[in-house]
Order: sequence, then C-alpha cells, then structure tokens
Amino acid sequence: MNPIEFEVKKIIKNSAKEISKKALEVENWNSFDGYGILPGIEKAEFEERTKKMIGSRIRVKNSDGTDHLEEILEWGSGKRIVMKIYDFPTALSYVATHFIEEWNFEKLGKNETLVSRKFQLFPTSFLTRPLLSQIAAFIEKSIAKQLDEMAINMSKS
Repeated sequence: MNPIEFEVKKIIKNSAKEISKKALEVENWNSFDGYGILPGIEKAEFEERTKKMIGSRIRVKNSDGTDHLEEILEWGSGKRIVMKIYDFPTALSYVATHFIEEWNFEKLGKNETLVSRKFQLFPTSFLTRPLLSQIAAFIEKSIAKQLDEMAINMSKS
C-alpha cells in the first residue's frame, strides 16, 4: 500500500554536520512538545548504539506514557539520515505499520543549510488510511514547529 507522504523544509544557519549531530542528541529530544493530539517526548535513549550509527535503536517514551522505537537505517552525517519509526502503542499500531523519516541537508552558503524532513506513513489498510492522513497533518505541523525552534536555537549557539 502506498504511504502517506509529506515534506517540511527550513533554512538553518549552521553547517549540515552540526545539524545532523544535534538531531541525534537524544537527551534533548524532550524539547519536542507534540502538536494537538500528538504527544510530546518525555525521554529518549539509545537501546543500541552502533559505531557507524546504522542499526542504532532509540527507545522514545512519549508524554502520554506510550513508547515507540526509532532505528537508524542510513547515516551520512551532514548529508542524509533515514530512520524507521515503529513498535507503536496499541492504538496507533491498528492504524500504521511504521513511518520512514528522511533528513536531507543541502549546503546553501557559508554556515547555511536547507534542511528537508520527509515522512512516509504506512497505513495498515485502506480502511485506516483516512485516519492516518489526519494524524499526518498533526505530525507535519509538529515537525514544522520543531524545525522553526531548531533554527532559532542553533542560531543562538
């Protein structure tokens, strides 16, 4: 079944390597507040961290008490990060099998990077696709908000 897709882009005044490094500082993931019905993140920690990052798994505990896993499928510091989000709580597992998140970095100028975050959300069936589309709208807004905050915070450092 075709995934539900969206992409959010933001120019951040920092190098791609610095942005990708910051993206995986899991001790700061609790700054993600969620959006609408989408819970924020209470805590994130590596369940397994590999030397080359590929295959690393991060357990995320959400502010509503649920949790999920994020696994790094591709790691090109400063170029591209691909993660699989899965092992959802019961309610979401009825609607989606997994999500794929891609971070792409394009150098625009000295210390200026276009950050693109693309999501693919895979519904469990055609019956759950409309509900997952509604959830995708909340995820998209939360990612836009998070990139805005990342741009502000990274320009301060």
